Amino acid sequence: MAQQLIKRGSQSFLLILIVTGILFFANILSARFFFRADLTENKEYTITDSTKNILSGLDDIVNVRLYFSKELPPYIANLEKQVRDILDEFRAYSGNRLHVEFIDPADDPELKSKLQRMGIPELQLTVIEKDQRQVRKAYLGMSIQFGDKNEVIPMIRNLDNLEYDLASALLKVSSTKQQILGWVGPRETDESPGGYSEFQKILNEEYMVRNLDPAALSTIPNNIEALVVPGNQMFPDRTLYAIDQYLMQNGNVIFLSDAVELNRETFSATVSRQSVAPMLEHYGIRIEPEMVLDRSNAYAAFNSGFMRFRLPYPFWPKIREEYFNDDNPAVNQLESLVLPWVSPIENLTGDNRSFTPLMTTTEYSWTAVEPFDLNPQQRFDVEQSETGKHVVGAIVQGRFTSYFKDRPVPEKPQKSDRSEEEESPEKPIEESGDISFILISNTRFINNQFSQIFPENAIFMQNIIDSLTIGDKLIGIRSRQVTSRSLDYGTTDEKRKESIKSTHRFLGTFAVPILVIVFGLSRFWVRKNRKLKMRDQSGE
Repeated sequence: MAQQLIKRGSQSFLLILIVTGILFFANILSARFFFRADLTENKEYTITDSTKNILSGLDDIVNVRLYFSKELPPYIANLEKQVRDILDEFRAYSGNRLHVEFIDPADDPELKSKLQRMGIPELQLTVIEKDQRQVRKAYLGMSIQFGDKNEVIPMIRNLDNLEYDLASALLKVSSTKQQILGWVGPRETDESPGGYSEFQKILNEEYMVRNLDPAALSTIPNNIEALVVPGNQMFPDRTLYAIDQYLMQNGNVIFLSDAVELNRETFSATVSRQSVAPMLEHYGIRIEPEMVLDRSNAYAAFNSGFMRFRLPYPFWPKIREEYFNDDNPAVNQLESLVLPWVSPIENLTGDNRSFTPLMTTTEYSWTAVEPFDLNPQQRFDVEQSETGKHVVGAIVQGRFTSYFKDRPVPEKPQKSDRSEEEESPEKPIEESGDISFILISNTRFINNQFSQIFPENAIFMQNIIDSLTIGDKLIGIRSRQVTSRSLDYGTTDEKRKESIKSTHRFLGTFAVPILVIVFGLSRFWVRKNRKLKMRDQSGE
């Protein structure tokens, strides 16, 4: 008996040693090799390849300091743990070149003053405890330091954008070059629906944006990485010359241009030739004086007297994921884009240039010509033979001749201090190397109104700009955000669409409760029948 006890004790002790050894070596391996199983569709809880590339490219220690208060309200108390998990993953892929430190500034007045100068505010959070509403002060900020460079995330609101914010900050502090973006137009302070102030605020977070006033523009500096040209302006010839010469010197240009001018009060529109149109045609691309309508469209809200109603509006085509260019990383991960009152683009390029669509409307789209009727309550009937895809964004690549090759050079808006005799005559660059530019046949999709209604529009434009400046380093992070899960109706008519929507609403609301009830009743009857059967067998 004693021998058996000793034998069993030895076996138990040996088993404990084996399990301990396995756990020890597993812990060592887990510290060296990071692994996570993420079953979500877009791998939302796993950092993207874009972030991994940025982390693997770090060549020195980056200090990440999180200024988190210990006493946080219950509804965000779990945020610190979630942030720690993300940073642990960042640290693993950086090869431990990321040094993370959590600091509570609560009892340090000097640190609080320093954080205020850095731009990390002390927040006032509402807490309800013991049926009383209280205000509690807290910090939820972060700083990323590399050498003498420092980037700040003032407040971590949620985890949806944390990976992008961190990766962007790491890219900025580790980069030796300041990214400068040019915007042809005065500095945007217009808060009206038609202005671009909201989108420019987004750009200012990532780039040093230089607004180039067309009235005073003579040349475009070479240090500008990319140039955005909203074509809904009348440019002087000198501005067109500056844009042309910037492009001839291998500059990156994004043209945004409309073919029509709207009158929303009368629900009408007229053809409007933009000043950039002749130059674009010279380069081999043209925006047709038409408007595209599509069965794949967004809902629009309209006022009629005292009534406000929402209707599917074919004049607002909705580009779905299968209609983006699969080979272009700037768009191939996007799910949707809404282009209000957009026009089709025609390819006029020759054999020495390539024309690559970025996105098209569906095969069930058609065009309207002047006079345009924008009334949302009209019948949008069209023969299937008149429908087809239309290009609404494209990249043109190749060798180009200058628009001013055989034209006189426009005068500068402000003459030099030197006399005309002393100033040498300008000679334009007449031919480019192998270059490319982008054209989107719409300017309205990123104005204040539409960038707020459709946030995916701003993501699309950011991706396009990133693709020309920093490549695809951040595109993969931003693009994986879920933007839309629309039903695909195909060629179904409007009456049938409403029937399908009603069916999905019913199933989504009542299907699960009904299944639970049916399962419960079935289980109840099965157990009842089993009890009756057992009672019969026992003879009771």
